[in-house]
Amino acid sequence: MNTTNLIVEFLVIGIQVAVWISLLILTFTGTNWLEFGKVKEFSTIIVGLLIAISYPIGVFVDNFADRILKKKDKKIRNEFIKDENKSILRVRTLAGENSPLDQLFNYQRMRIRISRSSFLNFLIISLMLPIFFIIQLPKYFGSNLVWVCLLTSAIGIGFTYLAYWTWKDVSKRYYRRYPEAEELLKERGLLKVSKDKSEK
Repeated sequence: MNTTNLIVEFLVIGIQVAVWISLLILTFTGTNWLEFGKVKEFSTIIVGLLIAISYPIGVFVDNFADRILKKKDKKIRNEFIKDENKSILRVRTLAGENSPLDQLFNYQRMRIRISRSSFLNFLIISLMLPIFFIIQLPKYFGSNLVWVCLLTSAIGIGFTYLAYWTWKDVSKRYYRRYPEAEELLKERGLLKVSKDKSEK
């Protein structure tokens, strides 16, 4: 597994989390305390802190999203891999690190992690934005506030569904590859019948 790619994945997820955390904070504290000049002056420090906390937050949120979608993931897996003792991790190990087969599964896993976490983050953002507008910016939008909130929610839910659909589609592609990979390794004499635990 490419460690650099994994770090980038969790940074992306962590930055998404930073968006809705910022909305949460601004919803309760308002925006009057924000001064563009001071923010610009400390931009390097802010970016450094953001990067430092984005990775661990990304790990936590990805783990939580994995738990939320665990039952659905198991259902998808069972469509293509009937035996619970079979493991994609074992197939990847036998194929060899950085082999075309290993890279293919690794790429699919990357897409699964990003899409499932984006599903959760987009859902929270789509809920937080209208609340932020209603509490902090009612005068700014005036009579258009309701329409702005509805439009924002609709767009947010749209992105949430798109992330969920992507996760589901990529998960199917991921598990669908297993029987092909298993047959390939059997032909090469690298895979024999044995019992092992399923990959999480």
